[in-house]
Amino acid sequence: MQKIIQQYGGVFRNDKLLEEGVEKLNKIYKDYQYVSLKDKNKEFNTDFIEVVELENLLQNSLVTLYSANFRKESRGAHSHDDYSERDDKDWLVHTIVHLRNHKVHLSKRDVILQTLNDEVEPIPLAKRIY
Repeated sequence: MQKIIQQYGGVFRNDKLLEEGVEKLNKIYKDYQYVSLKDKNKEFNTDFIEVVELENLLQNSLVTLYSANFRKESRGAHSHDDYSERDDKDWLVHTIVHLRNHKVHLSKRDVILQTLNDEVEPIPLAKRIY
């Protein structure tokens, strides 16, 4: 799981790498259904804790890689070779991910560009230039 995220979902990305990473991580996630516990103790069961942590890491890795593959732009520290510029027209949104029945569902939600009161002025959008 760690190697897949590092190799296919790092800071420097492209469609081919991300799609391969999603495919590989899906196979691992599918195999998670076969994980079982030998230790059935109900008091301080470290095996159970490790299985819960593994499921959490798998789910977070899966939605992270799906989200990266969903977003077709470069933004901030995330460089996408196939989409070299940031795209505020199509991608100035939050990526919303739901994991239901072992399937990833993606959607978008608009970014709120105004502050909720007049105490603070909103900061205008600007391209990062280094």
